[in-house]
Amino acid sequence: MISRREAARQQGRSLRVARTIAGLTPQELAARAGIPRSTIAAYEAGRNLMPPEVRARLLAALADADPDLPGAA
Repeated sequence: MISRREAARQQGRSLRVARTIAGLTPQELAARAGIPRSTIAAYEAGRNLMPPEVRARLLAALADADPDLPGAA
């Protein structure tokens, strides 16, 4: 079992990669998801673990930006 800290780091890396593939800046993703840019930065840095409802909002924003993104369907 991984620690919460490692889970946050893994989520952050995945978010950064997905955002980059979707061609969004942190500011653009934040605006699309209705989440402060500083929160996006904290997630990408692995400082915070994303709650399920936030993950859903981020995934929806990423899918809207790039429907071909894996996991966006």
